[in-house]
Amino acid sequence: MRRRAEASLSGFIFETSTGQVLGHRNIARHLALHLPGTAPHMLRHTYMTNAVKRGVNLKALSELTGDSIETILKVYVHTDDSDLMAAALAAVSAAAVTEINLTE
Repeated sequence: MRRRAEASLSGFIFETSTGQVLGHRNIARHLALHLPGTAPHMLRHTYMTNAVKRGVNLKALSELTGDSIETILKVYVHTDDSDLMAAALAAVSAAAVTEINLTE
């Protein structure tokens, strides 16, 4: 199995050395061999979460994956404590700036 960064003729990322598309079972077998406990769908979740965290346009992700933006947000995007803290700090900072602007 090889992973190609450029677009393939088949439109798939995972192909054999002869250009044949690797099916779900073959990918699962390779993952079990090289990354035990990792399912193919876990790669999708990881990709989507990392893409959103890096600021990738949700519309573009929607078109790439075929998922609606609502589905992307509900299913594939996960928050952790650092996300919650960043949101809380941003809200406090925005409120402080608004208060300063109103009193000037």
